Amino acid sequence: MSARNEHLIVVSLEPLAHGEAFVDWPLHTTIVPWFSVEDGREKDLDSLLKEISGRHKPVVAKIGEVAMFGPRKDVPVNIVLPSRELTELHLDVFETLEGNGFPVHQTEYCGENYRPHISHQAEKKFYDGAEVRMSKLALIKQTRQKAVGTMVKKLVKEYPLSGEIKAR
Repeated sequence: MSARNEHLIVVSLEPLAHGEAFVDWPLHTTIVPWFSVEDGREKDLDSLLKEISGRHKPVVAKIGEVAMFGPRKDVPVNIVLPSRELTELHLDVFETLEGNGFPVHQTEYCGENYRPHISHQAEKKFYDGAEVRMSKLALIKQTRQKAVGTMVKKLVKEYPLSGEIKAR
């Protein structure tokens, strides 16, 4: 069996440079949580993400109230108010990955249970009623630094949302 790599799809709300590695997340909204990519399937994933991004136009999302997430309900986030466009984007990415052999972990946060949000970072946060433009999907890869156990994330590629939302 080949090695598996962990990836996820987000919309970064702060600029990331191609190949940039980071430990602490920039402001972002997760579109789908971690999923596996077997070695040798990176080109397949790239093709799928190009197709998906070509089917969706940028989303203007409205920010809602502050809530507490995480197992201990100790992570402050801003809820992203539900919209048809953001839900369609999430479902398209989730269903396309699952249907093409890229199993998504934590599916309990997908589909009907998808709750888009933006985690706060120190002084960086949004206010209820603010709007953000989500214009690119970002493919992020995670690896663990064995010596210290830190999870390092890296921007693999961004996919501009350039199409029109098609009816499901």
